[in-house]
Amino acid sequence: TGEVNALTLSPDGAVLATAGQDQQIRLWNTSDGKPAAQPVLAGFDAPVTSVAFVNSGQIVAGATNGRVLVLDVATGIASQAFAQHQGNVAFAVAIAGEPPQAVTGAQGHSFMQWPILPHHIATLPSANVAALVPLSGEGMQVVVANKEGLAQQWDLLAGAVVKEYQHGSPITAAAASGDGARLATAGEDQVVRLWNMADGAALAEIRGDHRSNRK
Repeated sequence: TGEVNALTLSPDGAVLATAGQDQQIRLWNTSDGKPAAQPVLAGFDAPVTSVAFVNSGQIVAGATNGRVLVLDVATGIASQAFAQHQGNVAFAVAIAGEPPQAVTGAQGHSFMQWPILPHHIATLPSANVAALVPLSGEGMQVVVANKEGLAQQWDLLAGAVVKEYQHGSPITAAAASGDGARLATAGEDQVVRLWNMADGAALAEIRGDHRSNRK
């Protein structure tokens, strides 16, 4: 497995995590010394030099190139990335709270504190996605528009749809104003529809020149 640069135990002591020169984190069952169900956490492109459990389900780790990842223990998927450090992130700890905080430090540089967001990975069951729009001033929310003519406003932390906008034809593009007050959707019907995001009401329609499609 190569040289081990750092190690840590899960809060319940059931899992040992080792950070290595091979750019990976390996998980081991402390009961028998065998690899855990998800034995390897990857995603780094440099040797991993610090590692800490946030809780039994998440790990925060840093690498020699200044990159820090938060990884899901069960799936191995990185849910957050942090790249503000210059140089080797030799120190990483997690502090309990709502949300928990990571404190990471690079050798010879300052320590940094930043929040670890809960439920940062969300699966949005929307088929035939045509556009994805992040919303300012709405917490962790996005609008997902699809080819069925529906735009859905998702709360990522809750994993739920909070508003829907029915365009009426397959959506080809979508955009939101910087203040999060207005949404625009464009469809294959050559119509742009403007929406009030406060209540989901349609405000206006801008119609294209259909003469360009005539033979």
